[in-house]
Parts: sequence; C-alpha cells; structure tokens
Amino acid sequence: MLWRLKYMITHVIKEGENLWGISQKYGVPVQMIMKQNNLTSRIIYIGQTLIIPTMEQIHIVKSGDTLYDISQTYGISVKELMKTNNLTNTVIYVGQKLIIPKKGEWYIVQSGDTLFAISRRYGVSVQDIVDANNLSDVGYIYVGQTLYIPPSSEPSQPTEPPEVNVYIVKPGDSLNSISIQYNVPIDTLIIINNISDPDNIYIGQMLIVPIVPETGEYHIVVPGDTLTKIAEYYTVNRSELMRINGLTDPNKIRVGQVLMLPPPVSV
Repeated sequence: MLWRLKYMITHVIKEGENLWGISQKYGVPVQMIMKQNNLTSRIIYIGQTLIIPTMEQIHIVKSGDTLYDISQTYGISVKELMKTNNLTNTVIYVGQKLIIPKKGEWYIVQSGDTLFAISRRYGVSVQDIVDANNLSDVGYIYVGQTLYIPPSSEPSQPTEPPEVNVYIVKPGDSLNSISIQYNVPIDTLIIINNISDPDNIYIGQMLIVPIVPETGEYHIVVPGDTLTKIAEYYTVNRSELMRINGLTDPNKIRVGQVLMLPPPVSV
C-alpha cells in the first residue's frame, strides 16, 4: 500500500465558515491548516482560498481485485469506497489507483519523542510514518510538530496506553471546564501547554491533557523536571519510582507524563 500527503485540495471560504468547522470537515487540525496557508491568526474571509493538507492511502488494483475484496481488506464499506473515488458502478481495472478513506490519527510531538518510540506506541513502522508525512530527515522531528499516524497494517498488538490525551478545544470550552473534565489542575494545563494567557484559548487548539489514574498518588511531569528532583520533592526512592512506572532510562521522562508515586521513605 502507498501513503501520500496531498497538499493540493483547495477550499474556498463560504459565508459562516471558520477554521474550526473546516478542520472538522476535512479531519485536519486547525494548526496544520494555518501552517500550510501561512496564517498568523484565525481570521479568514469569504472567497479566500485555503490549501487543505489531507492524507490519502492509495490502493493499486491488482488482477482479481473487486471492490468488495478491497473494502474488506481496509475495513470500510463498498459505499464509502465508491463515494471517495467518485465511482458510479463497481467496475474497476488493473492498475487503477483507488483512494482509501483515512483511518489513522494525528499526533503532536512531545519533548523526548523519537520516530521509533512513536512507531512502537502506535504499532506502525518508522517508514510508514516517514512516508505518510513526507519526512526527508528521519532523525529530525521537533516538539509541537503534528504527525499523521497511519493505521497499522499488522494485527493489533498490546501496546502501552497513551500517557496523554490530545484534546481539541471546542466551542464553549475553557481551561476550567477541561481541567474539571479530566481532573487535571488548571496550573498544570497552563505549564505543560506553555499557555501565556489562560483566558485566551481558541477553538481548534490542541492541548496536551495528562491521563490521571482514579486512585493512588501521582505526579505530572512539567518542564524542568527530572526523576531525581521528583524523588527528592516527594521523599521517595528514585529506583522504586522507576520500577513502578516501568522506566528503564532515568533521563527519559516527558512533559505531561503521569508518574505513579511509591510510598515515601522514612527520614
């Protein structure tokens, strides 16, 4: 199968539209639309043409293929397949390129991330991520970068649960409502998302929201944290802190990561 990042889909702004609605229509984060169109604000106007970055998975028809077989392979319906490719009947031919509706998701790169670690988390290969995002330098990704993660073509394997949610701000949201919904202190949301004005979050903004446990004591990693500092602050044993959180490298913790805390040591 082939993945490609197609930047030539255009959208002409109509009355009543905003970036949030457009991002929802195409399944693309607001930040990516702004970056692709060099927008410095969320102000758009009627008649403006935007370039929408979209992901396409391409299937090249082989001898013996039918739309039904292809739909079963990718877990979609024949109707979806026909609609996406503007097909009026089920006749296809060898060598024909069919667009498969995307089933992957977006991921925001965090401090300490590598392509290998991200690929392990989502059960896809590094090459799949590289191809899907047209990355020229496999060793270079940066904090805040938005990557498209294609769905795994392999059978599902148990993977580590994600340590954070990526939450997209909706109309009516505030930091207070988000902190209540996810049981994360507002101050923590401000720090890990580098928010300068807590009263000014915008529709379509992507926020890192830690997944906190229902029981037990825990610490949410913020910029500048180290395992040594955390252990000293809570008066816990650093080795035990690593053990209960399944850490093998004391230098690899990330902003927003939730660490369970062992019982404090006696002084």
